Formats: sequence, C-alpha cells, structure tokens
Amino acid sequence: MKKILNLTVIITIITAGLLLSGCDKENVSSSDSIKYGTSFGMCAGYCNNEVTVKQSGVQLIRKKNGGPETKTCQKSLTEEQWKQIIDKIDFEKFSKLNAVYGCPDCADGGAEWIEIQRGQTKHKVTFEYHGEPEALKGYIADLRQQMASFEDCK
Repeated sequence: MKKILNLTVIITIITAGLLLSGCDKENVSSSDSIKYGTSFGMCAGYCNNEVTVKQSGVQLIRKKNGGPETKTCQKSLTEEQWKQIIDKIDFEKFSKLNAVYGCPDCADGGAEWIEIQRGQTKHKVTFEYHGEPEALKGYIADLRQQMASFEDCK
C-alpha cells in the first residue's frame, strides 16, 4: 500500500509540474512586442513618442507635431531584461481591456497607450496621460522608465 501511495504522489508531482510549466507565459517569439507611447495634440516640438520593446532591443521614435521630422534611438536589451518585462504581462487579461479609457488628450491633457502583440494577435489600450486603468499599473512604470532611459535622444 505504501508503494502505491508513493507512486501516486510521484505521478501527482510530475503531472502538476507539467501542467504548471504549460501555464508559464505563452511561448514568446522574437516577433512579439510591447509598444508604449505618449502624445500631446496641442504641442510644439517632439510631442509624439513611441517605445517598442522586443526581445532584440528597445527603440524610441520621437515625432514632431505638424511635420515629418522624427528622431530614432535604439539600445540593446538583455535576455533577462526582456524576461522581466514580458513576465509581468498577462496577455489574456490585457486583451480583454477596453480599447479606450477616459478622454485621452482632451483639452490637451495628453494620451498614453500600450499595444501588445503576441504572435498574430495585437491589442491596444489608450488612456488619459497618467490615468492608466488599474490592470496596467503592474507594468506601466517599467514602460515609462524605458522611455525615460532615452534622455540623450532629445
């Protein structure tokens, strides 16, 4: 009886391990990305900023209002940095969020947005500047920090 009990425990542990490993974030491919941006409609200068975070690195694109002028800066990203960013995001929950929250950039209050692509599926959420939905609070600070890390790209 003791051998059967031990075998049952071992099988349970192995099964649980396999199930939990399957619950890890969906397989993340090199084409997956997280984009984060800010914009201010009634602004002069580089008022539209977009950061793209991929496994291969981070890119900032700054666009000038009223003109085609852009600035682009890039930096590398370690595998560990990518993992820290992507592991915080529950794509299933993110994809269920509304497309718009509040009144982004009304009365030139500014807008922020996050777009996540996982495989062929893409979802974008736009919200009032610094008025992110509660569900984004876990990782919006990281994305803002990624943008701020490009201080030399002004």
